[in-house]
Order: sequence, then structure tokens, then C-alpha cells
Amino acid sequence: MTTREKSHDDDRDTDPNDKEKRRITKTQPWVWGAMALFVILTYVTMPDPLQPRRGESPSTLHVFYYGWLTAIFTGLGAIPLAFAPNLASYWVGLSNGMLRCNV
Repeated sequence: MTTREKSHDDDRDTDPNDKEKRRITKTQPWVWGAMALFVILTYVTMPDPLQPRRGESPSTLHVFYYGWLTAIFTGLGAIPLAFAPNLASYWVGLSNGMLRCNV
């Protein structure tokens, strides 16, 4: 076994019955409620106008809303990981490095 193969052994499934353990489960009702709450909060807190008028500084509501949108879209960016539960540690490390480069 080569070094490359040894480094990826941890990323492979060793249990042949692992597929039986990973059943698709129904989404819990509280998750749908939390998503509805996020949508409502996003709509209700939207400042009017969306950008401060010329010459005015942003209000506290503007700052909150922009931060809120940043948090929401950061969470949405993690959704693809739900479709790749057995992602190799190499790719996780690479994506972590890419995120750090953008900061």
C-alpha cells in the first residue's frame, strides 16, 4: 500500500452495512418553523430605503440587516456539505484554505 493510499484510508467507509445506518429521515417540524422564522425576520427587518440616502450614515437597522444577510448566506454556503457527508479531508482542508484567502 502506498503512502497516498494510506492517507486516504481514513476517508473510506469500512463498514459494508454503513448504507443501512444512513437512512433518509423526515425533516423535523421545528426545522421548518425555524426556516419560516428566518424568512419572516429577514423581511420584517429590511430597512426602507435599502441603502441610506445620499449624505446620511447607515442606521443601526441597516447595520443589523447587512450582518443578518451575511450570516444567512454563510449558512447557505454550507448546504453543499450536506450532500457530501464522506468528503475527503484533503478537500475539506483545501476549502478551508480558500475561505481564509478570501478574508
